[in-house]
Amino acid sequence: MARERNGKKVILPVWHEITQEDVANYSPILAGKLAANTNEGIDTVIDEIMTVFEEENFIEEIIIPVITKQPLYPSDKFCLQKIEEICKWIPPTGKVINEAAIAGDYLKLGLNCVLLKKYLDSQQPILIQATGKAITKKVLAKEFVSAFKAMYKAADLHVKAVDSFHRGEIDTATEFMIEGRRFNRISKTHIENATKLV
Repeated sequence: MARERNGKKVILPVWHEITQEDVANYSPILAGKLAANTNEGIDTVIDEIMTVFEEENFIEEIIIPVITKQPLYPSDKFCLQKIEEICKWIPPTGKVINEAAIAGDYLKLGLNCVLLKKYLDSQQPILIQATGKAITKKVLAKEFVSAFKAMYKAADLHVKAVDSFHRGEIDTATEFMIEGRRFNRISKTHIENATKLV
C-alpha cells in the first residue's frame, strides 16, 4: 500500500465467495480497490490479472491477495455452540451469586456456587474435547476453556469461604473470598480476550 501511494498499482485483490460489504467490514481500504471476483469465473480473474501485468512494468512487485471468508468447519461449529450454551447458563447463576455475596446470604451463595461447579464439571470435558478438534476457532475456544476453569476455581473458593464462615473462621473465609474474586477477574480477562477473537 505504501508503494501504491507513489502512483503505481501494486495490489490486485481477488475476492472468493465474499461480497464487497464483507471486505468493507474487514478493510474499507481494500473494499475501495478494483478487485477481481471468482464469481465471474477463473478465466475472467486471470484476464484481469494479465491486464494489470500488461499495463504495469513491474510484474515481480504485484501482490495478489485472495480475500475469502474463513470456513466454519463442523468441529468449530460444535465448539462454538457448546460455548454459547454454557454462556447462556452462567450469567443468571453468576448474578445470583453476586447478589448473595453482597447481601451476605452465605447459604444462597454456597448453594449456587456448588450448582455452578457441578454444571461446569459436566460441561468442561465436552468443551475441552471439542476445543481439541477445533480448526479455525481453536484459539478462541482455548480462551473460553481458561475462562471456565478460572470460574470453576472461583466458585470452589467461594464454597470454601462459606464453609469457613459457618465454622466461625472469619479471617480464613475472607481470604478465600478475596482469592475467589481474583479468579473471577482472571475469568473475565479470558472472556474479554475471546470476545476480541470472535
